[in-house]
Parts: sequence; structure tokens; C-alpha cells
Amino acid sequence: MRALERAIYRDPHLFSQTAMIRIQLDLDRLENRPTNRLEGFSDRLLALLPGLHNHGCSLGRPDGLDERLQEGTWLSHLAEHVTFELHTLARIPMTRGKTRSVKERPGVYNLMFAYKEEEVGLLAGRHASELVQSLLPDSVRPFEGLDVWLSSPMGPSVSRRPCSVVSGSPAGWAGGPGPEHHP
Repeated sequence: MRALERAIYRDPHLFSQTAMIRIQLDLDRLENRPTNRLEGFSDRLLALLPGLHNHGCSLGRPDGLDERLQEGTWLSHLAEHVTFELHTLARIPMTRGKTRSVKERPGVYNLMFAYKEEEVGLLAGRHASELVQSLLPDSVRPFEGLDVWLSSPMGPSVSRRPCSVVSGSPAGWAGGPGPEHHP
């Protein structure tokens, strides 16, 4: 699993009236490995982040995510929930998000989530992806890291960008004209 792009939506946009962060994740060979096919993964995750037991997910009840983990859910969707939980641990609870597949790109998903503090949101997204990947069984853990995060600085210059959408790619930061911008 690796991050291909990230974008910060600071103003109302096509997807929401709320400020959101979008991370495009490529599950690669993990596309065919939902959580119920990753031995011990869900147990390790819930032991590390017990607050996930309270996530209702689409089932709308406190143990909803637990059930989804047992039935099998995609790692991109799970990264969304880990992002929420990391926000909660930072005492900035967020629960608005969506994970959707990218048309005509098998295994690639857009993970979008609301944020109140941009830097916290960026870090939550980064660490959620890293955490999910770190808990994978050795047999499916990729050697390649989240190169987009390592090659793109996340310093104060991010907040000084004049545009409302900031996109990142392995080539580095680039400002775009809006959500339709694809680096």
C-alpha cells in the first residue's frame, strides 16, 4: 500500500462544504486481501487502538467496525477509521470521511476525511497509512515505503500556499487550480 497523491481542500469544494484532506492510496497486491484474509491483523489493530471498537462504521452501532473487520473490509477503508481514531487520540475528534475506488484504476482508492487542524489531519493520514501497513503479516508486507510522504516536505510552507488545493506527488508539491487538477 502506498500513497500516490494527497490534496488539501481548505474551502468548500466539489465533495463537501467541509475542509477535507484527500489521500489517494494504491493497495497494489493488497487489493485482493481484505482484513479477514490477513491472519492476526484485526487482533493486532484492535489491541493497539482499542477505541476502534466504538466505531459504528456503516452499521451505525458501536461494534460496527469490529463486524466489518471480521467480514472483511479493504485496507483503504480501514485507514479512514484509523485516521478518525488518531484524531480522537489528539483530542480533535473527527468522524466525517469517505473512501471510494478510483474509476478504471483497480486497487486505487481516494480516502477523504474532514479536519479541523491541517497539520494534525496530514499527520493522522500519514500515520494511519503507516500503521495499517506496519501491522500486515510479513508475508504480504511490501518493501517499499510511503515514498510520497518521504519525498514531500510537510513544513510550514504548506500553509502559506495561496491556492485552496495543495496536491502532492512523488515529484513534490504542486499547487493546482482545483479538485480537477491531477499531478
